[in-house]
Amino acid sequence: NHIKTTQEIVLFPPVFCPTIGGRFTVGQEKDISAMLKMSYMLYNGNRDQSMRQESAFRINAAKEAFDAAVRVVKEELSIAWHAYERQRKLVPFLSDKAVANRKTRETYEKQYKLNQSTLLEILGAETEMLGSDTLLLNAENDLFMSKFRVLQTMGLLDKIFGY
Repeated sequence: NHIKTTQEIVLFPPVFCPTIGGRFTVGQEKDISAMLKMSYMLYNGNRDQSMRQESAFRINAAKEAFDAAVRVVKEELSIAWHAYERQRKLVPFLSDKAVANRKTRETYEKQYKLNQSTLLEILGAETEMLGSDTLLLNAENDLFMSKFRVLQTMGLLDKIFGY
């Protein structure tokens, strides 16, 4: 009974599964042998570890970029929504002001016909009326545009127009 063993010390463990093969023969001497072959690049210079670190860095950078994009979209949506809400509340006020200025101008015209007001007062009322009409039109335009900004920020503008 003669058993021969050989042991090797491995200083660099492999990062892959080893291949095990063998040749078994039974003869007069009843010899059994097996072979374990492992290969590893001794001089890869921690390339595997640096590749893992680089991959982790790229994944973290992608996550940060995604989080930044989400934050920007949330901020833009918040700004667009607040602008929409402000304009939505402002339009009725400006509409009431335009109606009141129109009535004031009409009242000055009636008084002018009765010689109770001057032409300067009518012109002043006309200027106020035109100014309030201009503010109302600008506010309505801003409201319209703020609706589009909200839809664009939400990514729905293309769907509305069928693109």
